[in-house]
Amino acid sequence: MVIARATAFTYKGKPVDVREIRQEFGVRYILAGTIRRSGTRVQANAELIDTSSTSSLWAEWLQAELTDPFELQEAVTDRIAASLHLQLIRAENRRSIAERTADLDAYDLRLRAMAYLIDKVTPKNTLAARRALETSVARDPDSAEAWGELANVLMIDLFRDWNNATKENVVRAEEAVQKAYAIDRSLPLAHVAEARIRRAKGDHQGALEACDEALQLDRNLTEALVQKAFVLVFLGRAKDVPPLVETAMTLSPRDPDPGNFYWLLGRAYFTLATASGTPPEAVAKRYHDAIYWLQKSVQESPDRWYVRAHLISAYALTGRLGEREAKATLNEYRQKFKDWPLDPNIRNWASQERFRDAHPDFKATIQELLRGLQVAQGGFP
Repeated sequence: MVIARATAFTYKGKPVDVREIRQEFGVRYILAGTIRRSGTRVQANAELIDTSSTSSLWAEWLQAELTDPFELQEAVTDRIAASLHLQLIRAENRRSIAERTADLDAYDLRLRAMAYLIDKVTPKNTLAARRALETSVARDPDSAEAWGELANVLMIDLFRDWNNATKENVVRAEEAVQKAYAIDRSLPLAHVAEARIRRAKGDHQGALEACDEALQLDRNLTEALVQKAFVLVFLGRAKDVPPLVETAMTLSPRDPDPGNFYWLLGRAYFTLATASGTPPEAVAKRYHDAIYWLQKSVQESPDRWYVRAHLISAYALTGRLGEREAKATLNEYRQKFKDWPLDPNIRNWASQERFRDAHPDFKATIQELLRGLQVAQGGFP
């Protein structure tokens, strides 16, 4: 198991206790070090640590010219591969080095975009990331990674109704994915972007296939696991979602967007509560679980109207609108989301193309969502 880069990034500039990290994340090895710039040279101290014994497998001082930071990357990865006897690392690094960019400003812009998204997934950060990536691909159109990242950012904005996103986002994301594929078909993030695009078009089976391709290339890719979980809800397989999300949470325990994990779980349990054939005694339990996870998602991601709408509906459908938490949720919705009333906005949202060919269980969920909101209409915008 490889812990996601978003979690690793949280240790930047902080002292590291390898025993605590091993206990918390269950990882066998840690790569630690520092990087400094001196004139035209980049200097790095790198150490590979075995967390089971806290012993150092190797430690080395490395340097490279600023004009070619990939030389430093190659040196570090070769040492890791030699220490762990992993030829796969060497092969992957050779592929990465072969695609090095001649424009270091473009490379730096891509890294900045990644930093924005790793910091926290917000409208401000996705906008900053998109602008950095647009400049990056303009300077270096041969970077598959930059094209793949750009496609994903465009689709994140579309699904979350951020930064004035429109259907044009889908068109631009498709173009970016095709450019990424033309350069490197084996880039996992490009397949994740394709899955997002197919979801937006209502092609849920195609989205599932794109997710599986991404996971074949990188089984530890949190973004691919999350997208697959979304797709399974549309395909009427909500029961398969919790294990996937739990795996994603294990891989990225300090994810910059934990609210998305909780939203997925809340939506899955909401769907299971309304699915055909659900025993009556199980309905209440599933709504209870949905409310629990939706509440956690609202706490982490207060700017997402659709999470609150599902939470309000769940309260209504279980006869809990009179509770203090439900009243507070309704009041907060009225204050924050005046532009998203039940009629016509949410009803229009529920009739989107991406929902039309979904499984009957998911369509039933949408109708139950609207029914719950109708019950709560008196307190809704």
